[in-house]
Amino acid sequence: MTVDFAVTWSTIGWTIGLLLALPALPLLKPNLGLRHIPTAGCGSQSWFASWKGAVRFITDGKTMLAEGYREFPGRAFKIPTLTGWLVVLTTESHIDDIRRAREQLSFVAGVAELLHTNYTISPIASKSNGSVEIVRTPLTRHINTAYPAIQDELVTTFNDFAPAPESKDWEPTTIVNLCAHLSARGTHRMLVGLPICRDPEYLDVNISFTAAVFSMMAAMTAIPGFLRPYAAQWMNVNSHLRKVKMFLGDMFQDRLAKKREGTLEEDMTKDLPSWLVAYADDDIEIQLDSLIVRLMQLNLASIHSIANVMADAMLDLTAHPEYLPALRQEIDEILEVDGWTKNNVAKLAKMDSFLMESMRLSGSAIQLLRKVMTDFTFSDGTIVPRGNLICFAAGSMHESNEVYPNADTFDGLRFYQEDGTTKPPITTPGYAWLVFGHGSHACPGRFLAMTVIKTALAQLIKEFDLKFPEGTSRPPSTIVGGSPSPSRTAQILWKRRVKG
Repeated sequence: MTVDFAVTWSTIGWTIGLLLALPALPLLKPNLGLRHIPTAGCGSQSWFASWKGAVRFITDGKTMLAEGYREFPGRAFKIPTLTGWLVVLTTESHIDDIRRAREQLSFVAGVAELLHTNYTISPIASKSNGSVEIVRTPLTRHINTAYPAIQDELVTTFNDFAPAPESKDWEPTTIVNLCAHLSARGTHRMLVGLPICRDPEYLDVNISFTAAVFSMMAAMTAIPGFLRPYAAQWMNVNSHLRKVKMFLGDMFQDRLAKKREGTLEEDMTKDLPSWLVAYADDDIEIQLDSLIVRLMQLNLASIHSIANVMADAMLDLTAHPEYLPALRQEIDEILEVDGWTKNNVAKLAKMDSFLMESMRLSGSAIQLLRKVMTDFTFSDGTIVPRGNLICFAAGSMHESNEVYPNADTFDGLRFYQEDGTTKPPITTPGYAWLVFGHGSHACPGRFLAMTVIKTALAQLIKEFDLKFPEGTSRPPSTIVGGSPSPSRTAQILWKRRVKG
């Protein structure tokens, strides 16, 4: 089954957004006290130049960020977007300032404003909640116990998509579609279990949810604020939420009944619905519809993030087959000898290095998104007034020769150390390693994500040979704003390895 979840929705969404932007031009958010901060990507702060820059940002945002990073080294700068100016930070001291700030710089408010979650998902999605703590605590603690099921699901998914065991021919596969199913099935085997995690309709609604949210975000971005509540009446994800409720409603009702009876703790190591019910802390949060929204919020942050990293890594493996012998040797020495466990997967340091290099070059250009809740002064004296969005130019830093020598060259063992570790460790955020963010809002799901991704890649490397179709090479990423994603139509050829 092929789910073309991104091409259609993203194209329609951004087309609608651009068309709607034209009548909305006079209503674009004004410059909120930022004239003292230099401008990148549009030449000037004039209304027409900034609007042209905002339109450019949609398809060329990564380049605009790189231009500002080079033009204003060690300083904050700003770039225009269709909803207003984005203040971009560039130094270690800026990272420390963001990390130390609490109520003044809000991650939740920043994401809510960027995604317009009040309208694209639900007002519930715009409120702070216990989802982060769920991922950080019971979910992460459960990975080790759930690992055999996760691995089994990934192997089963590969077998469903791969050439038959008796086949000796090269066969094509669309890499993003494969990785979307690996991600959805691998994570949901742990989160909701069998048989739901394999149901084609359940998978379809979960995979397509993110594409639907982002296409609606694109349209809402260009709609004046006072019209968004009306647009949300016909542009929403209610149909997705209803379908998920159909699949998981009984499971949630069972956990709700156990919470009322005081017996829910017995199920606390069981599944995501149990954790969501246990952590719900008010009358609204405990309602079934609110719980479904919370579950889909976690999907929004996980399925496509995992799938994109996995797809980029598979494309890079196909483009750089010279790394396969070393990676296969590592897999044989660790997993085939000591067993496929979460802890052993974590020991695959050469794979970590390869993944880190892939993520360094293909990761988001923007990290540490925050909304300024009260006027904020950074340690270098930069003042950002209340109401503005800020971020860090992570992509530009990751591709800087000053941080990573020969930064434009793919070096799959760049991070590997002779003592069999990586520096930094793949899941440890640092000043020069921001793919998972930094500080208290560093991605709490990174441990599950890396477990799923590395297990899938180990299975792929162990069992299959890879190459691109004749006359083709690694396709460039599709970039929307500052967010690259692997080509939706990219294909590789694969066949089962002949062993022995």
